[in-house]
Amino acid sequence: MKQSKWLNQANGRLDRIIETMHNDGLRRLKVDKIKKIVGRIDEFSQENCEQCQALQQKADVLIGILEDMLRGKSINPQEYKDIYKELLTHVKKGHGLFEPGQLMNQWLVIGLLIGSAFMFLNLYSVSIGLISGIIIGAIFDANAKKKGRVI
Repeated sequence: MKQSKWLNQANGRLDRIIETMHNDGLRRLKVDKIKKIVGRIDEFSQENCEQCQALQQKADVLIGILEDMLRGKSINPQEYKDIYKELLTHVKKGHGLFEPGQLMNQWLVIGLLIGSAFMFLNLYSVSIGLISGIIIGAIFDANAKKKGRVI
């Protein structure tokens, strides 16, 4: 799918932020994930998702907050978190996308719970549950990635 003018501008702004900001700040503010979310919002807005089209403005505000932070202006961290969460929630729930490793983490917990429940039968059931959860989760993660369901 062809990238829109909006996405090219947003990616250019984010690339300048990435070049300027320190690695710990990039990680803490999840700038790489924001770049991926922005790309997915653009993709879905071209498929006529009205909410994604509205979220493009919110993404611009989020990028503006990052730019203001680099300029040394004081920002409202809660506003940043709220907009980020709104963007992430929409692409996850509205379009059924997953974060990388999300399914493996969920199945790891399920495996641990099942293994713990059967611990009275076998001492190794927790280990078996853990390994099973990791394997099943990795399979589901790989399948989601193959289908393009990962942010």
